[in-house]
Amino acid sequence: MCLAIFKPHNQKVLKQEMENAFDNNDDGAGFAYPENGKVQIQKGYFKFEDFWKAIQPHMDKPMVIHFRFTTHGLTNKDNCHPFRVTDNLVMIHNGMINGIDIADKDKSDTRTFVDDYVKPINKGNPRFIYTEYGNRTLKACIGASKLVFLNKKGESVIVNEEAGHWQNGVWYSNDSYQTIKVRYSNFSSPYYSASHCYSGTYSSTKKSCAKPNEVVGKPKKVKGKKKARWVPKSERKAIQEELEHELNQNFSTSDMEQDATLSQNDFTLRPNTDAIEDASGSTFVPLISEEYNLFNEEK
Repeated sequence: MCLAIFKPHNQKVLKQEMENAFDNNDDGAGFAYPENGKVQIQKGYFKFEDFWKAIQPHMDKPMVIHFRFTTHGLTNKDNCHPFRVTDNLVMIHNGMINGIDIADKDKSDTRTFVDDYVKPINKGNPRFIYTEYGNRTLKACIGASKLVFLNKKGESVIVNEEAGHWQNGVWYSNDSYQTIKVRYSNFSSPYYSASHCYSGTYSSTKKSCAKPNEVVGKPKKVKGKKKARWVPKSERKAIQEELEHELNQNFSTSDMEQDATLSQNDFTLRPNTDAIEDASGSTFVPLISEEYNLFNEEK
């Protein structure tokens, strides 16, 4: 996902907003600001405390801020944003850039885009990003992604600006700074009740079974707790069959026929927000896309 932010001079981004952004996009943070006739970059923060300590002295300056969520390349400092175009210009990005040749698989798509496309274009025409045709060209290259450039004067150029939003004088590429995001779906059944849970992307006033450390695809390291892991599509069918087999063992068709109070809906598997723990103690979250109906089984 990532989050890109442009903060003009003397505007504020709250600490809680940045902490939320860091928790939702925890693969490295960075920021850049103009100082001493050039744009200074500080990046490669993998702990929020380190990031917050570094950014505080510069909060009155115009700056770009970025929180990374890895999609391509390694999770390391080199792939963290911002990226330098020249001494006078830097760039951050939110989204994925498809259709470019990434020869070095250790590099991210954004880093490759800056090195192989933006730098050569800027070298040929330093005014390119400030022109209307330059903006149209960059939009054609990045699709629905968003780019933010910052120069040594503290001026910004935002490509696909309308795809983000302004809040209290600050531009955000998405709303992942507002609350901790639930990046997974879980499983429930009539035997594992979760009536208090809800299906949703973000936390709300309803009680969620999701906890900040239970992140599918992006496990968070929490001391003393087990990691959650994402279940690939290739494994979900086997997981579903295993669950169906367990249901067969625990609830036979004859048992159900004897209980006239049970309805067909009582035995429907539904996606919800409850975690499953297997025999090895690993927490996982199968996504059940097809309903399983015991009443339609052959006797």
